Amino acid sequence: MNDHKKSAYAPRNALNAESLKADIARRSQARGDAPEIRDWLLNHFLRHLVANFEPARRIHTREEARQALLPAPLPEWVAARLKEDAAPLVWVDPEDAQLHLLEQRLVEFLAARKGAALEGKLNRVNCPQALDLWEKEHAEMSQRIARGWRQSNPAAIQEHLKTPHGVFVEFRPDAPELRAEMAFESYRMRHCLGQFADRRALTGGYGESYAEAVEQGRMRIFSFRDASGQPHVTISLIVLPGGKLQVEQVKGKQNRPPIARYVDDLIACLDTLDTDETTPGDCVAIGIVRDGTGWRRIASITDADAQLRLIHRHPALFSFLENPSPAVEWLAAGKSPRLFEARRPASKTLAHVLDHLLARQAREDWPGLQMPAPLPPFVDPLNNFKVIGGVALCWLLSKIGFPALLVWGVFFFWFFHGVWKIIRQTQAEDKARFNGPHGFALALALPMVEARAQTGFFEIATDSLTPDTVELFRPPFLHYMDCRADADDAAARAHLLETLESTWFLADLRALMPGDDPRAALAFATCRLAFFIRNAALMGWIEKETAWRVLLLNAQRARETFASWQDYGRAYLAGRRQWVTQYRADPLGKSHAENATQGWLKVWKKMR
Repeated sequence: MNDHKKSAYAPRNALNAESLKADIARRSQARGDAPEIRDWLLNHFLRHLVANFEPARRIHTREEARQALLPAPLPEWVAARLKEDAAPLVWVDPEDAQLHLLEQRLVEFLAARKGAALEGKLNRVNCPQALDLWEKEHAEMSQRIARGWRQSNPAAIQEHLKTPHGVFVEFRPDAPELRAEMAFESYRMRHCLGQFADRRALTGGYGESYAEAVEQGRMRIFSFRDASGQPHVTISLIVLPGGKLQVEQVKGKQNRPPIARYVDDLIACLDTLDTDETTPGDCVAIGIVRDGTGWRRIASITDADAQLRLIHRHPALFSFLENPSPAVEWLAAGKSPRLFEARRPASKTLAHVLDHLLARQAREDWPGLQMPAPLPPFVDPLNNFKVIGGVALCWLLSKIGFPALLVWGVFFFWFFHGVWKIIRQTQAEDKARFNGPHGFALALALPMVEARAQTGFFEIATDSLTPDTVELFRPPFLHYMDCRADADDAAARAHLLETLESTWFLADLRALMPGDDPRAALAFATCRLAFFIRNAALMGWIEKETAWRVLLLNAQRARETFASWQDYGRAYLAGRRQWVTQYRADPLGKSHAENATQGWLKVWKKMR
């Protein structure tokens, strides 16, 4: 029996019930649902997802709960819920296609109650009953459509766009024949757009809610017609405040996806409309998406930056990408590690991390795993000038005679002897500092170290922080860790022991805004993590071995994501700027100068 056939809600608990509720409320507000419909969804639909939604993942252990909730911390009540005598515990994927399909059906059903016996009494119907009624009503519609006959009325539509296979027409909201044309569309397409409860008066039922939305300017509807005037695709778009459009549904016949032959025609039509970047499941089903440049086939998006923007807005589309760059993979993992449950990343470093997280390697084997091989160093633009200078010097010496060569030889001996003394002195000083891979890993935090005027960060001899520095760092670090502000050192250590190696690559990426630049966000997250890990280890919250393992993995992520230190520095500046612009917690308390990268590069160019 299907889950919606049940007459009551099963006794279950959902780990992410609160986030599901917030998602339902957000989508309802975006659609402009009536308050009565929104209240019903937040009551009955939410209860149905928690209790009866069968794709839900069963949670049996704390480890399963921790993985399901990533990146959020594990609530204290989970342990009690996992007892044998407690109700089953589940996690519901908020991006599950079946979830969104059910919600779409329910909104359609609830909106069609206007003028019917259930108007004002929606809470008398629970979710399984509503879904059952939706199925029965649609089965009856199919029978009525099979017996009926409708004819198109050209006065109710206006031509919008001609394409190689036909023409897109828009339903005119002011046409007296609007509802009759909607009934014709439903008759030919076998869906509920123009299914009215009173077929003579064309009022009530599902058709009433769509017709009212078009007549009141809250929705626009387009139909793709062939040369004989027969429809093949129906598009409904919600009119947002300000006039921008949001694609709601794109249906072929019998509510199926449009056939492949018409996909390019559909893209051409959508590109003529001022739509936002919302991509409904109907579009994903036929492999198209709205990105920053317009509507495109998902498979055609091969540019790394375009893929980053796409996965930033639509993480679920990651599975459609072919040969994503390491940066795209790191962003996808930062959004949801579960995207890699059925797909191994090309990045060896990320694969190394996810093998542990997704239980492809036993958890107890993790400390013994070897680090992935180091990647090539960041490009140093100064190397080109060194090579050019050397070639020029050889050319110059080949053009002068022996006496001049002798004079020049003495000069260069004196000059290089002085340089050698400086190098020896610098080497002596560098012995007290980290270098090699460890120095590279710490150098990623340079912008924050410099902004905080912190001393000793890069020195090998530093093994602790002053009491004043500890008190300064404690509040922002606890906030960064999602810990209570009054947590003591023992609580901080316990939290990091349980979560750090499983969540470090998620830090900051879960707080991105839709308009954020994902590459800039990756740079900002990389810098903050390096700064935090080093200092948390100096505070005694992390074991040194663990800290270095995460720091080196973070360095590998930086090498895979950015082409050079200059690229990283510029991306970090943009990342911090967009972070504070959105009123997120400022970790520094001061801004960087626009030319800050010039000073950083003097240090970074020494790093490999």
